[in-house]
Amino acid sequence: MHGEGSVAEKVHRVVILGGGFGGLSAAQALKRAPVQVTLIDRRNFHLFQPLLYQVA
Repeated sequence: MHGEGSVAEKVHRVVILGGGFGGLSAAQALKRAPVQVTLIDRRNFHLFQPLLYQVA
């Protein structure tokens, strides 16, 4: 069969929806795992809300 590798060669993919604290924690936890991680968020930055009061 064409294009099919062995099971050992397949890389698992993880998609994380949301770049908040939960999404970033999940991505950090999977950093060294043998998986391909994709994080999807509507923004291209992370807003660290706990420190917003210090800016005001």
